[in-house]
Amino acid sequence: MWVRFVGESAKAFSAFVKYRDAAEKRSMSAVAAELSCSKQNIGRWSFRWRWEERCTAFDIHQDELHRAEMSRARTEMNRRHLKLGILMQSIGAHALAELQQRVEQKLPLNLTSDEARALMDSGAKLERAAHGPEREHGRYTAINVIYSTKYDDDEEPPPIEGVSPKKLN
Repeated sequence: MWVRFVGESAKAFSAFVKYRDAAEKRSMSAVAAELSCSKQNIGRWSFRWRWEERCTAFDIHQDELHRAEMSRARTEMNRRHLKLGILMQSIGAHALAELQQRVEQKLPLNLTSDEARALMDSGAKLERAAHGPEREHGRYTAINVIYSTKYDDDEEPPPIEGVSPKKLN
C-alpha cells in the first residue's frame, strides 16, 4: 500500500515518500517547497494516489513492527533478569552457607545491625511466600449478604443468580 502504485509517476511517488517519511511532521506544503513544486500539484497527487490512506497503513505497519520489537526486547530482558536472579541467589546462598559455618564455629559474623535486620526481613518474606497466602483457619472465608426488599403480595422478587429462593415465614 505504501509502495509505488501502477501508473504513479516516479516524481509523484518520490513526493509521497517524502510526505510518508516525515511522520508526525507531514505537510504537503513542506513537500511542495522541498521539491519546488506547486501545492496544488502536491494536493492532486495526494488525492489521486490516496496518500492519507497509504500513510495510515504505513503508520499502522510501523507501529506493529515497533510493538513486535518491544515484545522481543522485553522477552530478552526477562531472560537476562532470570539468569541474573538465579546467579544472585546462588551467590547469596554461598554467602549464607559461609555465614552458617562461622555460626557453627562460634566465630563472629561482623554484620551490622542493618545487615542482620535485612537478613531477618528477607528470610521472613521468603518463608511467608513459600507457605502461600494467609487464610483464616486454613481455608478461604465466604461472606454471604442477605438483604430484603418489600414487594407487593402478588409480586415475586427477581431471581438472584446462584441462589435458590427460600420463603421466610
